Amino acid sequence: MTVSPMGQSTPALRTASWAVCLLTLSIVLFAAILPSLLGVDTFRIDSEFGLLAWVIASSILGLILIVRAGASGMGWLVLVIGLGGAISSLGAAVPTGPDYMGWLPLLPVSSVGWITFLGLTLAGLPLLFPTGAPPSRRWRPVLWLLIGLLAFAALSSAFSPELSVFCSDVIPGQADCSVWESSGDALAIGNCGPVVGPIGDGIECQVFLDNPIGISWVPALEDSIPGNIAGVGLLMTAAVAIVSLGVRMRRAGSQERLQIKAVFLALGAVVAATTVDALLLEVFDITLPGYWIVELLMWLAIPVSIFLAINRFRLYEIDRLISRTVSYAVVVALLLGTVAAVAAVVGTRFSDPLVVAGTTLAVAALFSPLRRRVQSVVDRRFNRSRYDAERVMSQFIGSLRDGVDLENIAGSWRAVVGETMQPSSVGVWIRS
Repeated sequence: MTVSPMGQSTPALRTASWAVCLLTLSIVLFAAILPSLLGVDTFRIDSEFGLLAWVIASSILGLILIVRAGASGMGWLVLVIGLGGAISSLGAAVPTGPDYMGWLPLLPVSSVGWITFLGLTLAGLPLLFPTGAPPSRRWRPVLWLLIGLLAFAALSSAFSPELSVFCSDVIPGQADCSVWESSGDALAIGNCGPVVGPIGDGIECQVFLDNPIGISWVPALEDSIPGNIAGVGLLMTAAVAIVSLGVRMRRAGSQERLQIKAVFLALGAVVAATTVDALLLEVFDITLPGYWIVELLMWLAIPVSIFLAINRFRLYEIDRLISRTVSYAVVVALLLGTVAAVAAVVGTRFSDPLVVAGTTLAVAALFSPLRRRVQSVVDRRFNRSRYDAERVMSQFIGSLRDGVDLENIAGSWRAVVGETMQPSSVGVWIRS
């Protein structure tokens, strides 16, 4: 076992990582089968495929990073993210009707998992990736602040005197509000408002209950000054963590810069896929068939990219991949904007077949020239290596006209190859 600078892997840590990984997978399995065991249908696993994929894949990734790669810092971060996501899935599995009051303690536990999952994903990952440590000692207070805020938010959420669930007459999995009113278990029912559910229009309300594990003096995470301060602090910490990633990327060497680009290429793909799906839903009121498969693959791309980046596997084309991804996303957005403009002019229903055919032909005709133009602009911004390589080679060839010293020529050649190709080692053999 090799030891990585990202953290030392010891037998005790490897055993603990196995335990956390198995615990995560066991919680996910329990959350998936609990509704069936209780005879209810509250855990809609089809709508949680992306999140569950990230949770399961991250737990396995963390185990591999610790056991096989020796990257304990990043491995434990990803493992804890997976464990938090698994615990948060209990909130979707627990029935929230008056007949299931015995399961209510799992709800505050679930909120602790969600806070951990969300906080470490939004702030911990950009602050610690890819080494498992902050960019420098100066950033360590940000890490300690993040840990402190997460601990406060988790404890407040778990042990606040009250907890709340929702009731509705049009959303499956939520008990009807009249059932709570007749049961006498609710402390109060309020914050009611109209909602559109799968079975029509109705009313959704918030039901306030006694927290079975609550402590009277613990402030609530919501609607309290300490809770609001913690929430704002977590958002600010996440923003600072993203700034730290930019600082790290600016100071990093070529290898670490490629690692960061690889992961955020995957994150950008998730954002792009989600944005396209939202635009189609808002503009045309349609959902792409089989989109959940795309969403699943996009979420899985995040842990896979982390693994490949940390193991430094085939990162050399990442600039080209980024430029292609950005360019196609821009082209798709422009074409969707064109279609939306046509829809606004002729009507969103597209009832006339000629309009549909004309719009389709216009989009097809615009695609190739628009892609070439956008690709050229994006390459100049994101794929500088190709242009820089051409410039460096031209300068080197020009210097050869006046060069006569073999040592100087060999040194210049090594510098050019190192800058343009970025090999792990360079050797020069001169035939005498």
